[in-house]
Amino acid sequence: MTDESATEPTERRAFLSSMVSAGAAIAGASILSGCATANVNLGAQTVPESPEWDMSWQSKLGRYRTAYDAPEPMGGAPMYTVSSTIQGYKAALPKSAGQFTPVLILRHTASITVLNDSMWKRVKANTRLTPKEIADAYPDHNPFINYVAGAPGGLIDATSSLTALLKEGTIILTCNRALTGLSFNLQRSEPAAFATAALALAEIRRNLIPGVYVMPNGIFAVAAAQDAGCGYMRILT
Repeated sequence: MTDESATEPTERRAFLSSMVSAGAAIAGASILSGCATANVNLGAQTVPESPEWDMSWQSKLGRYRTAYDAPEPMGGAPMYTVSSTIQGYKAALPKSAGQFTPVLILRHTASITVLNDSMWKRVKANTRLTPKEIADAYPDHNPFINYVAGAPGGLIDATSSLTALLKEGTIILTCNRALTGLSFNLQRSEPAAFATAALALAEIRRNLIPGVYVMPNGIFAVAAAQDAGCGYMRILT
């Protein structure tokens, strides 16, 4: 009886040990399986999901990246802020400056700044600028594309024009929803040319500054930039 009492605890310990080992093996297999699934899913996320929207810009970002959220033109403040950051990297971190990618999100009213001169004039985009004297100074061309010394209002300088920012590797995103709003204006002003707002929108999108990416809406553009690892900066006056 003494021998049986002595062996029972030993047998129970052996049984429990075998159960724990089996459970660990199963759990380990589940964990590894979960990791494998996660890797597959992450890989799948790099495949474009819609041919309508060009998301290739997400793969063009450098090691350092910041998204600049600009819902208004604000007298060129969005462009100046991006330019200031670029110049700051060049001054303080010259070896890293080439690895910095700004993502400038021109949404809402700021979407007018990506129109070429022809479309700017056709939709009377200048009327959306403030104050009125600045609006009146630019009826026929987009003042944010290229720097002109002595231009009214001094909206941009040689380093903050959209042309200069694009040359520095800035990714520029704009809002299709805002462009859709402009398309109704274009359709009303040129009814013989555009039977529908959709046709007018297509015309507007053909007349954007080369290199600009159109996103479904500006809020999505901000989220997509943050998904791609960008820091966030809201442009304020």
